[in-house]
Amino acid sequence: MKIILTSTRATKLILILALSTIFLATLSAQQIPTGDWRAEFQTGGEQIWMQIHWQNSGNTWTWGQDWKVSEVWGLDPNLSIGTHPNVHYEMRRDAGTLTFTGDFDKGVGIGKVSFSPSAEFIQGMKMLGYSDLDGDKVFWMAVNDVSRDYVKQMRDLGYRDLSADTLIQLKQHGVTVEYATGMRGVGLKDVSVEQLIQLRNHGASVDFVKGMSAAGVGQLSVDQIIQLRNHGVSPEYVKEMSSLGMHDLSVERLIQLRSHGVSPEFARSMKDAGYPNLGIDDLVEMRNHGVSAEYVKEMHDAGFSKIELHDLVELKNHGVSASYVKDMHSAGLEHVELSQLIALRIHGVSPEFVRELKDLGYEHVGTDQLVQLKTHGVSADYIRDVRAKGYKDLTIDQLIEMRMHGIPRKGIV
Repeated sequence: MKIILTSTRATKLILILALSTIFLATLSAQQIPTGDWRAEFQTGGEQIWMQIHWQNSGNTWTWGQDWKVSEVWGLDPNLSIGTHPNVHYEMRRDAGTLTFTGDFDKGVGIGKVSFSPSAEFIQGMKMLGYSDLDGDKVFWMAVNDVSRDYVKQMRDLGYRDLSADTLIQLKQHGVTVEYATGMRGVGLKDVSVEQLIQLRNHGASVDFVKGMSAAGVGQLSVDQIIQLRNHGVSPEYVKEMSSLGMHDLSVERLIQLRSHGVSPEFARSMKDAGYPNLGIDDLVEMRNHGVSAEYVKEMHDAGFSKIELHDLVELKNHGVSASYVKDMHSAGLEHVELSQLIALRIHGVSPEFVRELKDLGYEHVGTDQLVQLKTHGVSADYIRDVRAKGYKDLTIDQLIEMRMHGIPRKGIV
């Protein structure tokens, strides 16, 4: 069969072949990069993790990432089971082709990888203004799937004069044309390349921004979106907190709530525990001091049915637990107010101390006297020591006086 070329077509073909020859000769002088690879199929066989150790022009790199099996030509999911020698698969990109050869055993593979750059890509990039692409740049463009279409579409979005390194960086961080377009669609009109990368790095998806808007937060800046993501504030979180009566949910307030661990479950539990009108500051204070619905219930079971918020905080701060209250009751202090319990706890009056006094004959000691005894160091051992020295049947006040001034030689003055 004879193939007849028209003059124009022949000229074009000759030009492409000439450019290819020149480019490949240049790459040969720079050393065409080669390396080793290791891969492992992920659960289900739909994804594969690949690590490549690369050498070129005296430089070495090692990096790894997950790929969809469907993105790699010739990569069969069946390689995830059994033994498969002499495997060949390719990653075909606009910038060139990465060719992998090697063996797989039970889903784990090793072998050699080489890169064949595309002369057509190089020439096309020159026409787009990238005339200084070396072998390394072309290789990284292939790995990260920087195509001519990507460059053109990003330009159409207003991102012009991007360097080759910036294009590679954008794709490395997952900034696709769809992502950049989507962010514009949700109101972020003048987002810089650096901001797009920041948003992507912090996991801010287009759906996340849409969701926050639908939840009533309003138009957000890039910094606000990143702050919300960093603190784990999701659209679902905003909706749930709103449904619980939290209406002043600015970005700052949402971050405050989330930073202090105020979850919808916590807010709901406090509401069910008898505190239906707690504000944001109230919830934060309760959470900071460890006041929970469980603590409220325990104190209720211990005899305190409706405790004011500030009293709950004071009780928790000073370690007044439901078990402490119950133990005090069983030791004989049955009608004790919250403020008295706090005072007793602050001064280290324990149920054991009350019981010891009772065993020594002091059955109805008031809370003020208990505090004074502890304050002045009158212990059960001290009382026994005083009694051993001949001082029997002393009152509480006499014991305190003696502890303050010492034991007299004869009687009490």
